Amino acid sequence: MDRSPQGRRVRLISTSDPYTTQLKPGDEGTALWVDDMGTLHVEWDVGSNLGMIPGEDHWEFINDDHPVE
Repeated sequence: MDRSPQGRRVRLISTSDPYTTQLKPGDEGTALWVDDMGTLHVEWDVGSNLGMIPGEDHWEFINDDHPVE
């Protein structure tokens, strides 16, 4: 990632694990931190804390130009 994600707003595009989360495409949250494995930890507005895994999950930083894949 090109800069610290902490505090940036995130919008879910898709997740590779739709069976263990209630998150739906379009849900939004706030980025907390990125761990050593590259997982983006998010505090989702709907109460979930599912982390986003690059290459498995797809999201975008709101007001950024392109999704993260």
